[in-house]
Amino acid sequence: MPSYIEGLPRDPRGYPVPAENPWTAGEPDLARQNFHRGGSLWAQSRCAICGFKIPPTEAKYRLFAEDEIGPVIRHNRCTRFDAPGHRACMIFSALVCPFFATPKAPRTQESVHGEEVRGRRRGTSAALIGFQTVYLTVEGDPGDQFARFVYDGILEMLDFEKPEELQPHLEAALKELRAPREGDRLYWRRNDAAQRAWEKTTAKVMQQGTRVR
Repeated sequence: MPSYIEGLPRDPRGYPVPAENPWTAGEPDLARQNFHRGGSLWAQSRCAICGFKIPPTEAKYRLFAEDEIGPVIRHNRCTRFDAPGHRACMIFSALVCPFFATPKAPRTQESVHGEEVRGRRRGTSAALIGFQTVYLTVEGDPGDQFARFVYDGILEMLDFEKPEELQPHLEAALKELRAPREGDRLYWRRNDAAQRAWEKTTAKVMQQGTRVR
């Protein structure tokens, strides 16, 4: 487990709760990511998993199911509703996430990127893809806004059938990580605090011309 993840709060089963996941009545929801949390994290250059800084010179990573990979490669970019993370944090996520565990694993959430996906399979292969640039866009007026992430410029792609194939890459990445200071982590247990952060984020994005890197 990356040192960045070790200090995260845990659910009753002992699984780390990523910074992008919501909490309801004091209980974490690991089945879905919260876009407002992810947007607020990325507006401060933070990893969606651990909440620590991603240096500007590092690639920004996300996991992709089989049906998502082809369009990303063809266009060298994509739009998503989940925020990027550190390479090591995303590799660890692939190793512990039930959806990326096996080709027949079904999605449990209702929709992804605006599409109905409940029950859709991961597919024979999946991939960890790193990008040069990720920016957050917010369009529209307050109360009627559309926001998304744009991932641009593929720098690395690690495809896999079984997540254990990524284990050597994780071990190599762990050797390069610095020990974090817990006080530097950005994390919200309370939804109202996360919502206030999102409101500040949208204001910042609109001031910068609808996008922030």
